[in-house]
Amino acid sequence: MVDQKMADRLARARKAAGYETQRDAAEALGVREPTYRSHENGGRGFARSVEKYARKFKVRVEWLLSGTGDMKPGGDTYRESLQDYQSSDIVFPDTVEISGEDYRPLPVYDMRASAGPGALNHEGEPMSYAVFNDNYLRRVTRAKPDQLAIIEVHGDSMWPTLHSGDQVLIDTSQTMIRAPGIYAIDIDGDVVIKRGSRHPVDKVVTIASDNEAYPPYEISEQNAVNLRVLGKAVWTGRMLA
Repeated sequence: MVDQKMADRLARARKAAGYETQRDAAEALGVREPTYRSHENGGRGFARSVEKYARKFKVRVEWLLSGTGDMKPGGDTYRESLQDYQSSDIVFPDTVEISGEDYRPLPVYDMRASAGPGALNHEGEPMSYAVFNDNYLRRVTRAKPDQLAIIEVHGDSMWPTLHSGDQVLIDTSQTMIRAPGIYAIDIDGDVVIKRGSRHPVDKVVTIASDNEAYPPYEISEQNAVNLRVLGKAVWTGRMLA
């Protein structure tokens, strides 16, 4: 969730721009009404759309995100607003400052819909975003922020380590199985989360599940053309029942 004050400023900006209802604003912006409504209700993804909202509603981006300064840019142009915003302490569009700390939205992809050439590299459309504290991310991984994505897991093949519905943070810079670990792997167009290891001599890759009901299998170096490593798992989170 985003800071509720941001959502309140978005609603204020919409009304000041002459859009009486959320539906009117969504139509003018060319976005789905539920998506826009969720942002006015404090839902995820606000930071990724703030530039579009500021331009359409003719308000300063910095004000929309943090409440700092005047609502309207001095020259009443979006360009002046964006230049003013980019010169501030907030880094656009990657982080949002909340209570003095930087937070970063990372894309969340449904594992069942993540196959294809754009999988996990920000070319595909994420189903949502999860916001992480920047300092915490630096403790979790050395990957650059644009190399990180989240997959929502489906199925029980990695139970009990991973449950269906868990979210797994993937370092997409690690596209080869070197050290044993849990990887996001595209095998013939299907994205799976599995344990992967590579034999140091014959280079045979072993793909294994933690659930003993799913037997492991091996992929030789010659057949590795059908296997594409999307990244290595570095963190997981889940909702407790």
